[in-house]
Amino acid sequence: MNRGFTLIEMLVVVLIIGILAAIGFSWYRRAIVRAEGMQLVALLKAITVSYQHYVLVHSTYPTRPSQLEIPMPGFTGNRCWSGYGHNTTNCASNGKWGFQMSNWGGSSGRRRGVMMGFLEGAYAGCGFYIPLYEDRALNSIYCLEIATNSVRFTKDKGDCCMKVFHAKPVRNTTNVVVSNSSNHNFAIPFNWYLMP
Repeated sequence: MNRGFTLIEMLVVVLIIGILAAIGFSWYRRAIVRAEGMQLVALLKAITVSYQHYVLVHSTYPTRPSQLEIPMPGFTGNRCWSGYGHNTTNCASNGKWGFQMSNWGGSSGRRRGVMMGFLEGAYAGCGFYIPLYEDRALNSIYCLEIATNSVRFTKDKGDCCMKVFHAKPVRNTTNVVVSNSSNHNFAIPFNWYLMP
């Protein structure tokens, strides 16, 4: 005698498949964001080299992305990722990412750098900052979750930087371009994008 599945058995199987699909989708989404972050950081590092080259050649700091000798295909907009002391002249965007030069330190130029982050999507407000000090070696990169700009990070603290990019929280944030209780700062290894 052929006995079919009961309704309860079918419901249990559907429930298990649903749970596995939800877990798998969450991991898949994080993997996509991590891959995009690797592209973003690789481009940001190349921009950093171009920035430093400009300073060596011209003995002054660049003020516009167009002054950098690196192709930024698709970056035809000028939307800033962070609103801290920036304007549309030192920003570039491609709809998904926003890039900008940070000129903290005023005329002394002791604390400058380049920043890039997500403008759209579930991880909007999450991005990276590479400080460029005139008196220090290039050895730091920070992951930031900015919650005080028009591009706002709305997830829980660490959901992007710690869970996706495996960064560690920063206690002393005096060297980070964004530093207040609403924004979250994390340090990651400088060679992070080469890591598996």
